[in-house]
Amino acid sequence: MFFCRSYKITKLIKILLQISLILLIFISQLFAKEIFWYVGAAFVKPAKEIAVQFENKFNNSEVIIISGGSQILLQKIILSKKGDIFLPGGKHYGILAKNKGLVIYSENFIEQVPVFALSEKGSKKIKTFSDIYKKNIKLALGNDKTMALGKIYLRIRKKMPAKIRNSIDNKCIIKGTDVSQIANYIKMGIVDTGTIFKSVAKVFHLKFIEIPGQYLITDNAPLIMLKLSKNKKLSKNFFNFIISKKGIFQKYGYKTCF
Repeated sequence: MFFCRSYKITKLIKILLQISLILLIFISQLFAKEIFWYVGAAFVKPAKEIAVQFENKFNNSEVIIISGGSQILLQKIILSKKGDIFLPGGKHYGILAKNKGLVIYSENFIEQVPVFALSEKGSKKIKTFSDIYKKNIKLALGNDKTMALGKIYLRIRKKMPAKIRNSIDNKCIIKGTDVSQIANYIKMGIVDTGTIFKSVAKVFHLKFIEIPGQYLITDNAPLIMLKLSKNKKLSKNFFNFIISKKGIFQKYGYKTCF
């Protein structure tokens, strides 16, 4: 009789403990604070490092990184109506976001310098900028419909003489949807060269050719705090945290605007 009662009490305690554990997990998830950070493909590595540091510092905070081409990210923000911080690849998308009423605050953050990065095979053929349009090579450019670099290259292209821009156009065999995709095409040797940002070339350990000054156009990637944020205090804290951790971007070879 006593054994039966003892067994029932023990079983009841186990059930109560299990219920308590489930409730604790539920409450923890209920009060967990999610931050949605839309990150241009060029910035994924430092972004992930910053996200981990923020989560370690602020308990129950989770930084969800959504990466890709800037145009695609902007569409995701608009369609989902969800987001806290946006770091596109160039100022064009900051202007678009502002025109759509999505921006609380923004600050120029990363300097963007386009270059022609070289594959291992390409580095044996290409020694100067003129080799890019004179020699028989395969080339990748950015899609101006999906990424900041594609937009920037269109402006660079307009400054080039017709002979040069037409030659480069004819050598293009593929257009990437984001910078990381182009970098991978180069890394894998699918193309001899392709347009990426200088910082990305450093991250991927790729040799590169500078674009001559008379054609070069640089840009700034803005860090944007979005109006769609559900927790503006936390979002602001994260915005300031990213700014304070600019050294992480610099470590990867990015040049910050301040």
